[in-house]
Amino acid sequence: ENGVKLPVISLQLQFKKPAFYDDVLTILTSLKKTPQVKIEFDYKILNSSGEILALANTVLAFMDMESNKPIGCPEYLLEKLK
Repeated sequence: ENGVKLPVISLQLQFKKPAFYDDVLTILTSLKKTPQVKIEFDYKILNSSGEILALANTVLAFMDMESNKPIGCPEYLLEKLK
């Protein structure tokens, strides 16, 4: 709608312990730093006992839908992050 796409350019995942069918999982997501051309998130996946089952990190790039070229983080998103 705004002409911006966010392809994933990096994904890291580190498994610590297994999750089982019917487990209730909590996924904590944090923004690593103020986005510029890229936006980076860290994740913790916890079971109902609070044990860390996995750690993850993703990096996404802001790209123009028409030109497929990298762009800076849109202003409307920066405003929401404040």
